[in-house]
Amino acid sequence: MTTADASRERCPNGARSRVLVNLRPAELAELKARAAAEGRTLSNMARQLIVRAMVADGGDRFPHAS
Repeated sequence: MTTADASRERCPNGARSRVLVNLRPAELAELKARAAAEGRTLSNMARQLIVRAMVADGGDRFPHAS
């Protein structure tokens, strides 16, 4: 993998599954605002929110929430 390729790898190893989610316009606007505030892409912000919710809901079942 070259340096240029490495900079494009933004998700953890093994995180290659796609999940499609339908959002209302207001929900999409909120997601965009949160992503911009944290300097993340929309997909990375969505992943972070999903993982954080699973950690909050399931305790230690998902120890790697980063």
